[in-house]
Amino acid sequence: MRSDMTLQATPEPASASWRVLVALRLLHLRLPASLVLSADSLAPWYNVVSGVIETISTANEAKVTATLGVLCQAVEDESASGLKRCAEVRERWSREGEADDEMKLSLGMLETVWREEGRIAKEVRAEVQKE
Repeated sequence: MRSDMTLQATPEPASASWRVLVALRLLHLRLPASLVLSADSLAPWYNVVSGVIETISTANEAKVTATLGVLCQAVEDESASGLKRCAEVRERWSREGEADDEMKLSLGMLETVWREEGRIAKEVRAEVQKE
């Protein structure tokens, strides 16, 4: 289901979930600096959250796209770091003979998760850069 705050590779094209996009659109929504918010100033927020409109403005969408690219890069970097830590653990286990088969299997599953996160973030970032 595409309802969570996720980056996803399927269905194609790779993208951020609707909730992530809405959150980023609202993050970059410029509200008036005054303490009194009017219905007019909140209308773009309400319209995006309720699904009446998909985007707020071209400028807002450009900021969303840029932020999404930065987030994807951060996920890619974290994935690479996680894989490096897994490799270090695997090397230590190899040197010290600490790991049993279950531990090795668990580490392999963790590496798969890190690779998948990195792959999805890379695909989403590539789609964002096309826009």
